[in-house]
Amino acid sequence: SSPARLKLELISADEFDQTADPRTAIVATNLLLRSQQMGSSPWITSPTVTADAIAAPDGTLTADMLTCSGASTPTHYQIVTVTPSTAYTFSAYVRLGTLPASDFRMAFRNDTAGTFIATDVLPAATPISGGWTRVTYTLTTPAGCTSLRVYPFRHSGSPSGTFYLWGTQMVAGSDPMIYVPTEGATASSAVFVEYVANHLFLVNVSVDALAVTADVVSWDYTQDTWPARRATQDRYPGLFR
Repeated sequence: SSPARLKLELISADEFDQTADPRTAIVATNLLLRSQQMGSSPWITSPTVTADAIAAPDGTLTADMLTCSGASTPTHYQIVTVTPSTAYTFSAYVRLGTLPASDFRMAFRNDTAGTFIATDVLPAATPISGGWTRVTYTLTTPAGCTSLRVYPFRHSGSPSGTFYLWGTQMVAGSDPMIYVPTEGATASSAVFVEYVANHLFLVNVSVDALAVTADVVSWDYTQDTWPARRATQDRYPGLFR
């Protein structure tokens, strides 16, 4: 008998226009105001604040130094409006000066009820003096809680020493998210986290009388700078067969 022949065709136009951004966007809203200005309202602080003392993680001279003098229960906090029974994540960049790592502690208070949710919290990532550490803490607001007091620093003892604080943030959810700087109002940023548009085609095709085998290849044309994504034979050799 004559050899069997099989023609494989990709059912597609010879050009594909993607007119909508295929990425998934997650919006991060920082609820803490003056996120880089520890000595400015609405921050309430008992440690002494020295503004713009050293370079921040982004290289700008915007990181403030806080000095604890040994007084009882030094605190640095801000109050934010929240939704009851909702997860929130705090984060901040911390660098130690002369304050021991064991003395850097955080706290979170349900201001609606006047009770602490957590106090004297040691961050999972221990701050150091030789560089910046992003500390985080996730909590769920109690039922009925609409006002949350966020303490990037609170120690129930009488610590003494210095540390640096920058990039404070409080966002809804269990992920600290990308840092969004704020001034006198909350600020948001759309974070694109996923590409979803791929084009599939067959390569390395072989055929015998009983079976067809091939490798399925996913060509992710969305890596081209948006919105200039026109997938054509000329721009993507091999994309269309």
